[in-house]
Amino acid sequence: MHTHRHGFTLIELMTTLAIAAILIPLSIPGWQRFQENHRASALSNQVLASIFNVRSNAIISSHNTVLCPSPDGRQCSHDLDWSVGLLSFQDRNRNGQHDDGEAVIAMIQPDEMRGIRLLTSKGRPRIGYRADGRSTGTNLSLRLCTRDDRLLRKIIISVGGRPRVEAAQPGVSCSND
Repeated sequence: MHTHRHGFTLIELMTTLAIAAILIPLSIPGWQRFQENHRASALSNQVLASIFNVRSNAIISSHNTVLCPSPDGRQCSHDLDWSVGLLSFQDRNRNGQHDDGEAVIAMIQPDEMRGIRLLTSKGRPRIGYRADGRSTGTNLSLRLCTRDDRLLRKIIISVGGRPRVEAAQPGVSCSND
């Protein structure tokens, strides 16, 4: 009488492990890119929501508002790297700086940047909105970049103050943009 055994032979198990040992390292870069893109998407949505919030607050409160980089959550910095954190506030005296008595709208802490660099256009260290919702400056681009200088996404704000997100072309460097 012939008995049927269930299970794997040692050769089948070794073959499976060998194939897994080859495939797993090949999938790691793809998984890392997937996670990077997911973090960039989450951050761009968070920054975009902050921009919409700042613009809405300007219209509702009838006061100018500002979104700027701020390492301490109290004062704006003039740095083009916004990865230090973001501060938004009502700018009642229209000087572009957060002063005592001006309401803070929101903050984004540096650890919320999720390992993504957020860089702005030269000459635009802040985003400002007038009480009618129009931008106080010219066009602005915020670039979301990896630590190794790969461009992931852009948030572009028109001169009228309307933001939009643009996906990056593969292989584009953040410094060349």
